[in-house]
Amino acid sequence: MRILLTGTSGQVGGALEKALHRPEQILTPGRRELDLSDPASLPAALDSLAPELIINPAAYTAVDRAEDEADIAFRVNAEAPSVIARWSARHGVPLVHFSTDYVFGGSGDRPVA
Repeated sequence: MRILLTGTSGQVGGALEKALHRPEQILTPGRRELDLSDPASLPAALDSLAPELIINPAAYTAVDRAEDEADIAFRVNAEAPSVIARWSARHGVPLVHFSTDYVFGGSGDRPVA
């Protein structure tokens, strides 16, 4: 089974890469091959990678910079997962997506679950 694992330069993706123990079946593309900040490029990249399972723990996590870089944070954390989910549904490929349980709407001083 060809498993696409995103975000392997991050904590969760890196830990999952080590835990999966089958490097010959794990696809771990870098940003040049799968650029989550460019959602329009994802369908073609996914077609090329041809995964049979997608595990997506990748995320924009620079909380201190997110307000200044809101566009890229939105593309990586919202638009890219949406594109991946639609591609997965069209191709019958299971998708496991990791996310936080804290969402900040831009106002207030505490998370809303």
